[in-house]
Amino acid sequence: MALLAWVILQANTGERHPWLDAFLRWPAADKLGHFVLYGLLAACLDVAMRWRSIKLLQGWQLPWAGLLVLAFSFAEEASQLFTSTRSPDVLDLLANLLGVGVFCLLGRWVANRRG
Repeated sequence: MALLAWVILQANTGERHPWLDAFLRWPAADKLGHFVLYGLLAACLDVAMRWRSIKLLQGWQLPWAGLLVLAFSFAEEASQLFTSTRSPDVLDLLANLLGVGVFCLLGRWVANRRG
């Protein structure tokens, strides 16, 4: 969470750290960063919340952690409307959604394999 908060602060202030600038020079680095950061946050929160889920119809379940991280993601993208250094991006939201989904599924798969 601290790493994500630092990256958001750097982006919002426009005073990016040289390390962050070096990373963002890679092709598709921004989307990869969204995928990994939001995915890791969701997976860690899923573990901390002991894999609690909302049960849906036909046996489907949605992890609470994933829903909370996605809500934060939407709020963070919407907040970019009020900064001069950033602009909201639907592809960022898609990368966040994919990261949350993949990392939550992977985390739960590992947890099930370990018993």
